[in-house]
Amino acid sequence: MRRVPTPTEEPVHRDTDAAALRAQESAENFPVAARLLPKALREALRAVYGVARTIDEIGDSSSGDRLAELDEIERQIHEVWAGRPVACAALERLRPVVKRHRLTSAPFLALVEANRIDQNRSTYPTWADLRHYCTYSADPVGRIVLEILGATRPDRVAMSDDVCTALQVLEHCQDVAEDRRRTLHGSGRVAVAGYVGGGFATVDALRRADFDVLAVVARPRRRDMARHTFGVLVGRR
Repeated sequence: MRRVPTPTEEPVHRDTDAAALRAQESAENFPVAARLLPKALREALRAVYGVARTIDEIGDSSSGDRLAELDEIERQIHEVWAGRPVACAALERLRPVVKRHRLTSAPFLALVEANRIDQNRSTYPTWADLRHYCTYSADPVGRIVLEILGATRPDRVAMSDDVCTALQVLEHCQDVAEDRRRTLHGSGRVAVAGYVGGGFATVDALRRADFDVLAVVARPRRRDMARHTFGVLVGRR
């Protein structure tokens, strides 16, 4: 059951300063606010990015009650659209952008919901499941951009959703390498790398046998084990 924050509760304070936001922007796969854009548009896009980062940081936090903080940021989003001041600096920076471009709150609320989903689910068995998740976690960003540009139209929204989902899936693919790097050192690192290398060598053996394990004994070769183990150790696998 979702906990409802009371007005007396401590507000969310997970704002990111401008320098940190610029550093995060540089790590993205795409320019958040390209220099070729007009200054007002760049500022609007950066304000949106700041809110999106704040929401994600709440969802990824290693401390505190994430769901309670997500409830609180959702409450403050509603307050901004009601024209009332809030404690979250990122949302306060967004306020003039909301008014100037007549932004709707639905895409921002969807980003909050995506982070709620993250608290309970980390795997998606089918493409349809992953695509549904992206309707909360990725597609809203493109819809916000279209609203800022004053270019919202059904066909454009559909194309934007496809682009945003594709960008997120590509980012997930990039993160595989980061997620699988091991933090062990010394003998432990070598041992675990050997286990993983043996697994890759076994896959090679199964492929050579065309997966016909009844007709062929598919055994991994030592040279393949060594090659894959080395690849794991140096971060190539």
